[in-house]
Amino acid sequence: MKLPAPKDQFLRETFRILESEDLRNYKTNKDIEVGANRIILTSPNGTRYALAVSNAGVLSTVAA
Repeated sequence: MKLPAPKDQFLRETFRILESEDLRNYKTNKDIEVGANRIILTSPNGTRYALAVSNAGVLSTVAA
């Protein structure tokens, strides 16, 4: 999101903060890439599992 540049210093700072926070928000219709970090899922009983994907694209979980 790009907001117009106001002349008022307070509004400029407010818009800068809004634009900065907008960049951090998840957007719909956009891919999410995690990279080398892990995705941890927690089952209803509290057990934690790390999601893994093989080079063939096979998904699996391992205890975390």
